Amino acid sequence: MNYQQTQCEHTLITFDPADFAGMCRIMDTHSDSEVPFFGRNENGEDTFLSVFHDRITVKTHQRNGWVRLNTYWRDGTREETFDGRWKHHEKSR
Repeated sequence: MNYQQTQCEHTLITFDPADFAGMCRIMDTHSDSEVPFFGRNENGEDTFLSVFHDRITVKTHQRNGWVRLNTYWRDGTREETFDGRWKHHEKSR
C-alpha cells in the first residue's frame, strides 16, 4: 500500500505488513510524523497509517461500513480490532 502525507512536505511511503524489516524502517524514519499518512488498499478502501516509534497503526474504512484497526508492533506482535462503523446501511434507517 502506498501512503501520502498531508503536510507542507508531501511524503510517500510504501507499507507492506508482510515486510517486518520494512515496517521497522518506516518506524525509524517517520515516527516523528505529526499527522497520519493516507492511502487506499488493494480493495479500494480508504486507509490511514499512523507511525510511532514502537508501532504502526492502520485504520481502514471498510466497504461494509466497519472501521478496522490493525496495529503492528516493533516486536512483531499484531492486533486487529474494530472501532465502530463509519457508515450505516440504508436498510437500518
